[in-house]
Amino acid sequence: MGKRKLDGEKVMMLVDRLVRAAELLFPGNRSGEEKKAWVIAQVNDRVNIPVLGERTESLIIGFLVDFTVSLYNDIKSRKE
Repeated sequence: MGKRKLDGEKVMMLVDRLVRAAELLFPGNRSGEEKKAWVIAQVNDRVNIPVLGERTESLIIGFLVDFTVSLYNDIKSRKE
């Protein structure tokens, strides 16, 4: 699968799906960093931010992953 141009909505949908997939692939609380690294790598392989280098893309994707996980944790804590 080649890299696609940046589309914010599609990128967030991709991050969302991959965060959910990581939860299934890497069960347990101790694998948070492993999950995050996997999601970042998967997104970075699929998305190209033309004006940024790969390292900066990874940092931005990492922020999106953290944001998504934070939202899920907030929702989960409200249900408890």
